[in-house]
Amino acid sequence: MSTVLVPITVERDEDGAWNARAVLGDKDFVYGYGDTPEDAKADVREGIQEVFDHEGVPGGLVPVNAPDAVC
Repeated sequence: MSTVLVPITVERDEDGAWNARAVLGDKDFVYGYGDTPEDAKADVREGIQEVFDHEGVPGGLVPVNAPDAVC
Protein backbone atom coordinates (compact mmCIF):
# COMPACT_ATOMS: atom_id res chain seq x y z
CA MET A 1 0.00 0.00 0.00
CA SER A 2 1.33 3.44 -0.92
CA THR A 3 1.21 6.53 1.21
CA VAL A 4 0.47 10.01 -0.08
CA LEU A 5 2.10 12.73 2.01
CA VAL A 6 -0.20 15.74 2.23
CA PRO A 7 0.95 18.78 4.21
CA ILE A 8 -1.70 20.04 6.63
CA THR A 9 -1.71 23.59 7.98
CA VAL A 10 -3.44 24.16 11.32
CA GLU A 11 -4.38 27.61 12.63
CA ARG A 12 -6.55 29.00 15.39
CA ASP A 13 -9.15 31.54 14.32
CA GLU A 14 -10.23 34.67 16.17
CA ASP A 15 -13.08 32.77 17.87
CA GLY A 16 -10.71 30.15 19.29
CA ALA A 17 -11.73 27.31 16.95
CA TRP A 18 -9.04 25.32 15.14
CA ASN A 19 -8.96 25.12 11.35
CA ALA A 20 -6.93 22.71 9.24
CA ARG A 21 -6.26 22.98 5.52
CA ALA A 22 -4.72 20.59 3.03
CA VAL A 23 -3.77 21.51 -0.53
CA LEU A 24 -4.47 18.71 -2.99
CA GLY A 25 -2.90 19.60 -6.29
CA ASP A 26 -3.12 22.96 -8.00
CA LYS A 27 -6.71 23.94 -7.23
CA ASP A 28 -8.18 21.52 -4.70
CA PHE A 29 -8.35 22.21 -0.99
CA VAL A 30 -9.78 20.26 1.93
CA TYR A 31 -10.73 21.99 5.16
CA GLY A 32 -11.27 20.58 8.64
CA TYR A 33 -12.47 22.12 11.87
CA GLY A 34 -12.37 21.22 15.55
CA ASP A 35 -12.13 22.30 19.15
CA THR A 36 -8.50 21.18 19.30
CA PRO A 37 -5.70 21.00 16.73
CA GLU A 38 -5.99 17.20 16.81
CA ASP A 39 -9.75 17.37 16.08
CA ALA A 40 -9.16 19.72 13.14
CA LYS A 41 -6.45 17.43 11.71
CA ALA A 42 -8.67 14.37 12.12
CA ASP A 43 -11.49 16.20 10.33
CA VAL A 44 -9.28 17.25 7.41
CA ARG A 45 -7.87 13.70 7.13
CA GLU A 46 -11.42 12.37 6.76
CA GLY A 47 -12.01 14.88 3.97
CA ILE A 48 -8.78 13.90 2.24
CA GLN A 49 -9.75 10.23 2.41
CA GLU A 50 -13.17 11.03 0.90
CA VAL A 51 -11.52 12.83 -2.02
CA PHE A 52 -9.15 9.90 -2.59
CA ASP A 53 -12.01 7.37 -2.34
CA HIS A 54 -14.26 9.22 -4.81
CA GLU A 55 -11.82 10.89 -7.20
CA GLY A 56 -8.50 9.10 -6.72
CA VAL A 57 -5.25 10.82 -5.90
CA PRO A 58 -5.29 14.32 -7.45
CA GLY A 59 -2.63 15.21 -10.02
CA GLY A 60 0.43 16.73 -8.47
CA LEU A 61 0.38 14.38 -5.47
CA VAL A 62 2.63 11.35 -5.72
CA PRO A 63 2.19 8.17 -3.69
CA VAL A 64 5.42 7.27 -1.88
CA ASN A 65 6.65 4.32 0.11
CA ALA A 66 6.82 5.87 3.59
CA PRO A 67 6.25 3.18 6.21
CA ASP A 68 7.14 5.55 9.05
CA ALA A 69 4.85 8.39 7.96
CA VAL A 70 2.71 9.97 10.64
CA CYS A 71 -0.96 9.72 9.77
